[in-house]
Amino acid sequence: MGEPNSVFSNALSERFDYGSGSTLAYHGWAAPGSSDDSKVWAICKFIYDSNSNITSVVWAQGQVSFANSWTNRASASYS
Repeated sequence: MGEPNSVFSNALSERFDYGSGSTLAYHGWAAPGSSDDSKVWAICKFIYDSNSNITSVVWAQGQVSFANSWTNRASASYS
């Protein structure tokens, strides 16, 4: 299965987390070569309904900000 296309894919590194299933849970972007532990990632989380349809996309710290750690994505605050 291929990764989703992204508007950032030509300029930034990307990470994908499918959680415990086959649906995309988190998607992150950072400058190429960035460490997963560094707070330089913009991360979004996908919210699904009971039919596995995406109903919303929320961002770490409530905004598109390159100030998050990919390693800590699950414990970040999203809105």
